[in-house]
Amino acid sequence: MAAERKTDRSTLEREFFRSVRPTSLLQRFETTEEIASVVAFVCSPRSSAINGAVLRAEGGLVRAIA
Repeated sequence: MAAERKTDRSTLEREFFRSVRPTSLLQRFETTEEIASVVAFVCSPRSSAINGAVLRAEGGLVRAIA
């Protein structure tokens, strides 16, 4: 997509979050390592006290209180 618009990925990402997702707290896309860390936590014994909760790993997109 960046090549189609003759720009680099970081510029495209900044534009996306400025125009499409301005309420994002992170203001960038999550990395695969960040998502993998969430998955590893949920699969680990450390998450044993969490049950029935919705865990969102989406960078803090705030549109409404869920």
